[in-house]
Amino acid sequence: MEKPQANKPPSSSSIRNFMPIVPNDDHEYQALKETLLPDSCSWVFSEPEWEEWLKFPEGTRPILALIAEPGAGKSHMAASLHDKLAQRAAEDETGNTCVAHFYFREQDDSWGIFLGGIITVINRIAETNHAACERINAQIAKDDNEINANLWQELVQHLLADVFGPESKFNLFIVFDGLDELRDWGNFKLFLSDFYNDKGLRISIAVTSRPERLDDIPEKTKLVKIEATKKKQTQDLRALIWSEMNSLNNLRRFNRYVQQRIANTIEEASPNMLYAQHMLARLDGMGREGAILRALGGEKPKTLHEIYEIHLEECQRRMPPKHKEVAASLLHWVAFAKRLLTLTEVQSLVKFLGQDEKFSIEEIHELFDKFFNIGGPGYDTEVMARIQASKATAVQDLKQDEDDGHDNIYDDGPLPVTFKERSMRHYFTNSAQNASPFRWGPSEANRRMLVTSADLLHQPRSSVSESLLKYCAVCFVTHFTMLKIEDYTAQEQIEVLEAFAEVMSNKTGVTEIFGKTGYRYGSLGGTTVTDGKVSDWAKLLDNAEIKEKTSDFSVEWWQRVAKNPPTCRLDMAKGYLRHLHQAQNEKEAVEAWGNLQGVLTAAASTKLLMDQAVINFPELFEGEDAYSKDIDPFDETAASLGILNLFGEEMKPDAAAHRAISQVLAQLDLDDPAEKTCRQALELCNPNDDEWYRASTVLSTLLLERKKKKEAYEVANTAVEALSTHEVPPALKRLVYTTCARAQRKLGHSDAALESFAKAKASDPEGITPGEDLVDELKVAERKKDKSEYIQMLKQWTLVERITWIASDYINEGEDRHAHFCDIASETGEQKFIVKFYEEAIAFMDNLDAGTPLRVDLAIIYFEVCQEPEKALAVLDQVFDSRATGIRYPLLGVTALYVMIGAVGHMTNVQLELFRKSRDPAYKAERLASLAGIMQRPLPLCVPPTSLGWTSSPRVGAAYMYMVMGPLDKFQETVQSILDDCFVGLADTVGWNDSYFYLLLAQALALMSTALRGDEMLRRYARIVGSSVFSKVDGTENDGEEEAAEDTAEDAPAEAEEAKESPAEPKSQEEQTEEGDAETSDTSDDEDSIGTPPTDEGDLLDPDDAMYACGGFCNPMREYHWWGNSSMYLYTTFASAMICDECQAEYDAIQRGEKKFKGRYFYGIGQDKLKLPVEGWRGVKNGILRVDGLERMSMGEFLKMLEREVCKGAWERLWAGDAF
Repeated sequence: MEKPQANKPPSSSSIRNFMPIVPNDDHEYQALKETLLPDSCSWVFSEPEWEEWLKFPEGTRPILALIAEPGAGKSHMAASLHDKLAQRAAEDETGNTCVAHFYFREQDDSWGIFLGGIITVINRIAETNHAACERINAQIAKDDNEINANLWQELVQHLLADVFGPESKFNLFIVFDGLDELRDWGNFKLFLSDFYNDKGLRISIAVTSRPERLDDIPEKTKLVKIEATKKKQTQDLRALIWSEMNSLNNLRRFNRYVQQRIANTIEEASPNMLYAQHMLARLDGMGREGAILRALGGEKPKTLHEIYEIHLEECQRRMPPKHKEVAASLLHWVAFAKRLLTLTEVQSLVKFLGQDEKFSIEEIHELFDKFFNIGGPGYDTEVMARIQASKATAVQDLKQDEDDGHDNIYDDGPLPVTFKERSMRHYFTNSAQNASPFRWGPSEANRRMLVTSADLLHQPRSSVSESLLKYCAVCFVTHFTMLKIEDYTAQEQIEVLEAFAEVMSNKTGVTEIFGKTGYRYGSLGGTTVTDGKVSDWAKLLDNAEIKEKTSDFSVEWWQRVAKNPPTCRLDMAKGYLRHLHQAQNEKEAVEAWGNLQGVLTAAASTKLLMDQAVINFPELFEGEDAYSKDIDPFDETAASLGILNLFGEEMKPDAAAHRAISQVLAQLDLDDPAEKTCRQALELCNPNDDEWYRASTVLSTLLLERKKKKEAYEVANTAVEALSTHEVPPALKRLVYTTCARAQRKLGHSDAALESFAKAKASDPEGITPGEDLVDELKVAERKKDKSEYIQMLKQWTLVERITWIASDYINEGEDRHAHFCDIASETGEQKFIVKFYEEAIAFMDNLDAGTPLRVDLAIIYFEVCQEPEKALAVLDQVFDSRATGIRYPLLGVTALYVMIGAVGHMTNVQLELFRKSRDPAYKAERLASLAGIMQRPLPLCVPPTSLGWTSSPRVGAAYMYMVMGPLDKFQETVQSILDDCFVGLADTVGWNDSYFYLLLAQALALMSTALRGDEMLRRYARIVGSSVFSKVDGTENDGEEEAAEDTAEDAPAEAEEAKESPAEPKSQEEQTEEGDAETSDTSDDEDSIGTPPTDEGDLLDPDDAMYACGGFCNPMREYHWWGNSSMYLYTTFASAMICDECQAEYDAIQRGEKKFKGRYFYGIGQDKLKLPVEGWRGVKNGILRVDGLERMSMGEFLKMLEREVCKGAWERLWAGDAF
């Protein structure tokens, strides 16, 4: 988590939240500072190489490398080096020198990779230099910078290389400690060759490392080395010895003579700092002066490794034999594991190794005390808890006893177990083969871990930690690739043959465990090395003695895969297919399908799928639009047609398999095959089987999606009627009822649907109603004329049900659901209830630090439902005063950026309304100051920078306020800033944001028009700009036939063009079948065709990219992909989407007093607006803007005219006195 820091630029938090989290990124430095003795490491700055390095011009410095053997205190040198450079930066009067540092640690997931270093460097720059921080923010905010913050290359290219480029005024010093601990060394080498060497960046790098690591760097890399020797560190070593003696419990009490003897002896014997600390600790443990003096005169260990050997011997001496075996295995698991093991996993492992459920690490506590740490600098329990909570998608994921609601933060089970010192780990990882019973060497350690992993994966596994089993499943093959056949005895080789065959044949059920990991098989790396190893190990069976002692099962398996090593995974493919056949729902089926195709790809066997697909559905591989039978490139959709009957000789698909396969096909939009397969599932079972009900629900859902509503209901109702004569599990019975309810809802049978939803809940009283069920149930009540039933239903729900309903797909549907609730509450006079509803929900979500998004919803309720803008402002102030991280809000799944973008628009409207209705100049000035400074509040400063087009409504609102009450120069300054952003945004090469800037430019021009007493020319230009939102303005990718057709129609009278209508498309047979239900059926969430584009609007954007939904209160919301014969209204200052012509007609009638609001109140009534499109609009064709009465010119020329002539002239007129 981010730590408080004095004088830190406020916007640095937004940069931190833009990138992945590196937990506790300042911990290591602070820990080093606490143990750094005064004036230690000062010898470095007396070295001539240091002075020479500093004299190099910026952008030309070689890498400064402080090299030393293990234990020499390189990290303390790095901390001192950082402090020295930070002092230099502080003395730089220009303030352009930045200093950053990072401490690589090989055992930590975040601190062991180069990305973690780059992220921390950027955070350091942002938090220590205001100007550089703003420069980085500006880079992130650029719409043409699509930066993937998970890639260090993009962070370097778009942020570091830009801010510290050859022409930059900024300089950067980076200190990287522990380069030899960097896991992905290749990435650092790429950084040097691609970004650093001879690139002229004003970045200077200093590193610490063991000497041998720097032998492997790109050829052109220039180095200046400073080697830390015992002679150079004499003063530091002496100071360390005395500091340690003065702090150790026993040594500090000895007389001066003994202390001096100890100091002299240790100084003479110590090869490095760490050795001295260990020896002093050992002497302190002896306690008696005489014993210590005798020890000083005897033989002493010569190296750190000899000290570790003594530790091991002492541990072994006091251990029973059984414990020794466990301890030896544990040391090697922690040393050689491919990721950090947690305390929970270690505890589970020692119980398994000891074959004793009561075995505890406490029984080998001396080993733990001497060798291991629990937890680490890179592990932040609070961050981990937040990340875990952010993954929750349902309330039940978070349910727990109130008494231990926050205890999980203090649970030590997830803490990593690491060696106390890196040298300790290397003592084991760098040892020779079978050097001792406690030091096995890499090859033997990986062999034993492989065999143990296979044993752990064997069922039953009830007593083994699931996370440990997941490790075994994911890393099993990796350990296999690390084996060296020649290192083992025949018996050890046989153990490997047996273990590998059992796991890869899926005899252990490894696919079940792997399926729970969240990884897709084949996503973790290549297969070439594995295949080569399989081939090598298979050859062992050529040895008759080994073959004779190997089980028949393993011999048969190895001989089979020896012919084609990639097929060693085929049995796992069958395992995943079996999981797919047994899947209980769509999620399980789709996940199993992902692993199945992944493992078949790794096995070079995707042809099996394609061949079976052609057999299953030959008609889909014939004709003009047929799927290709080729496996290259692999087509997942076509391949899925081959799931059915795959490996049919061994696994005959039953009813459940057919149903699960149909769910996969449906998910891939293969509707016909999905329906056909699901019908086959029903034919294979009867109402006595649970599967019959499950298949019925799937078929009914498929039919509904295909708009076969009556048949969908018949299938679902048949299942419901059969429930009375058969025992069905409660959860499945609920599913049957809700499926029927959805079909009834689609047919418009509201009362029957509500009754079915009620029966669904009653049938499973212990279960929690899924969010989608609650949403669909309420949609039924929403469509009834009497809206009081909607409110009554919500009142009857429990708080958990209310939260579940709110959170269900909140990011996509939450806004619409909230709007409908607001409309109904307004219509029924239930303002108090809706306020209480959201206040209670916020109180619940605040326990998860997730109440902020719902506060925005509550503010809208106060504003539009209660018509109390003052209360809305108070709630929004809470939102903008809150702080955020880069983690999504739990349950709701939205980010702080999502919340902030919505909150900005609502705050603008609330402030404007309070400004408009006030007659107090002082209060108006408060509203203006508040709105003008909104983006400097805590929440916006925590949010990663985003497109200006999404957050400019406060500037538009502030410009209006300046126009009303002055000063006029602030009006010009604010509007000009909007104009500048628009002209830059419309002139760049980024196209996705143009529509935002067109509308923003239209608003700015409309404001200028108002300021100039309603200038008609400016207003017309504003409408022309706004009319362009659906047009492709660059004139690219035009089809020749379209151009010809357009040229034919180009000179037709405008009146005739307006009268044109696209011909109606003929109805499909299914649409004709369902037409009779049109009066009563519910089509609210059916996907509607967007129709045929008009031919008289020039070149249009892709309809999928150009969609505008009405910002009014129509239900369902109208969507526009072009103008056609419709109009929309863009409000000049009111922050909303454009308003459709029907909504606007409604608002106009309300303004005239002819109607009253039925739902929410719309504050835009009476405010200035632009009707779009402008009269005579003919769109943009081949980049040429075409509007009746306007000279033909390119859109670029038109924008330049606006910028250089129209706007410039408008400002001159404004200051000439033409303003209102």
